Amino acid sequence: MHVLVAGHNAGAAAQAAAQIAGVAKVIHADAAGLEHGLAENVAAQVLAIAGNYSHILFPATASGKNIAPRVAAKLDVAQISDITKVVSQDTFERPIYAGNAIATVQSADSVKIITVRTTGFDAAAATGGSAAVGNRSRHSRQRQEQLHRQRNRQERPPRTHGCQDHRLRAAGRWAARKSSTKS
Repeated sequence: MHVLVAGHNAGAAAQAAAQIAGVAKVIHADAAGLEHGLAENVAAQVLAIAGNYSHILFPATASGKNIAPRVAAKLDVAQISDITKVVSQDTFERPIYAGNAIATVQSADSVKIITVRTTGFDAAAATGGSAAVGNRSRHSRQRQEQLHRQRNRQERPPRTHGCQDHRLRAAGRWAARKSSTKS
């Protein structure tokens, strides 16, 4: 298994990936354009090395689900989403209907672009590996640049907490409206 570590000043992450059991090679792509992990820039880096691989896997995270479809579209292949089991080189299992059923999916594409539900697999040992780390960055120009990052903060607590409290507040408003119409 080969691992791509794409980022800026991510040498420590590449060295840590090289120690994972089962990893044969780590490709370390270091460029300023990869610093924020923008999907356009990371996808360009993946596409630069995609010709060497038959299977390209991404974690089924927000970032992975943002990059994988871009890579699949550029390679003109279908994406296989959220696999939880590998049956064979071209056959995978994935949940459907909100996880109430499991579908077996087979792909005839020459390159498989796959997002993986990492909780469906046992974790690899973080130590015990001794993979070679190779530096490669064909991604010399930035396709996209992050200009600003802002985190919105709300003064009130999120509505997802205290569902019962929300019902009480709604009932209180209803009672207040009803009593004001009687006066």
